[in-house]
Amino acid sequence: LMMVCNQLIAAPPIRGFDHKYPVSTVNRGKYSCYSGKLVNSFWEYPTNGEDEVIWQTGIVDKSLAGKPVSLRFACGFGVHSGSANHQFFINGKDILTFSPIYGDFKVKNSKASLRFDALYIDGNDDIFGIMTLTVAPQLIKFGQSQKMRILGSKANSKVWFMLSDNLPLASNKVAKLKIKNKISSRIEAIKRLKQKEAQQRVDALKPQICYFPNNCQAAVSLVEQANSLSAYDGYIKVMVKKSFTPTKFDTTIEHAIKQKQWLVLSYAQLKPELKTSLLNRDRKQLKQFDCLVWSAPVEQVAEYIRMRQQAKIIVEHKKNGHLTVVLHGFPSGFKANLPLNVQVLLPDGAWDVRVANSKKHEIKSKLIVVEDKYGVCFAMKPGHDAINIFYKK
Repeated sequence: LMMVCNQLIAAPPIRGFDHKYPVSTVNRGKYSCYSGKLVNSFWEYPTNGEDEVIWQTGIVDKSLAGKPVSLRFACGFGVHSGSANHQFFINGKDILTFSPIYGDFKVKNSKASLRFDALYIDGNDDIFGIMTLTVAPQLIKFGQSQKMRILGSKANSKVWFMLSDNLPLASNKVAKLKIKNKISSRIEAIKRLKQKEAQQRVDALKPQICYFPNNCQAAVSLVEQANSLSAYDGYIKVMVKKSFTPTKFDTTIEHAIKQKQWLVLSYAQLKPELKTSLLNRDRKQLKQFDCLVWSAPVEQVAEYIRMRQQAKIIVEHKKNGHLTVVLHGFPSGFKANLPLNVQVLLPDGAWDVRVANSKKHEIKSKLIVVEDKYGVCFAMKPGHDAINIFYKK
């Protein structure tokens, strides 16, 4: 087996897709390829185990008889959201099964070896490049075009394989295009982003404290000093100076909203009259943004930020139709003029939901949908008693 695989590597390249022959598939249209341009494309989905793409290669010259043959063609994969198997056939014979990954990959057995070089990522994060299939000579019809077929597995998946009507690049040009497109760094960046998004979807299903009170995009704290905040994280600190124009102020707020972080504006080292003027101006200007403004001594701001980051929600099922929610992490009696939004998922089938305090007085709440599950969101003040959630089922 090792001898056969080593022999397969040295095979001469042949055009793996000749568009002079018809392509058989139910899915066809103009799509991207490794050049970034739209070309005739043909694809299959690994959904029902019947979707396929069938095409012909260029003619394999008789002079190559007895030698392994490499077939190169342009293709792509919709593999950014998962993985699924595809079965490769040549001249009606099953040669290997492969499962693409997000980037370069190789597969080999005693019949054939397959290599995919990733060269381009489009706006949908779909990946395109060059595939090289090297086949043992006993599977090749020399002097003829070879019949190629890729069949999607029965996996109910959208991880498609796509054949592109574009000439394959030579090996030396493949390496240059990889460098030009910075393909390795882009693939790693997208992988990290996908992992983060997957974790966010998992986290979204947990009871949680929303970072921003009143469902705001950001919260702003106006403080006279911010020196003692240096030991804390989870916020953006900006020292306001005389040159801090309204335009720069707007840009700072917009940045905090985009980053979804708390913004602490410090007015230290300013003359009293200028400090008062800027504070009044900024409070007025903040009204146009969807954020909460909090003016408080810096020690309280810092302590609140620290405890907010450590706070946890404890949800306890008292009995059918009754949940209690406790905000853990704030000392008893802690007072702050900023409540925290609390999000709690409800049991399946819950309806007629009511949220009440310890005295069973109803408090304002709203129903939410998270990943197709229903929940309830309400404001909860640190240091207060448990909140009750009543529902019918």
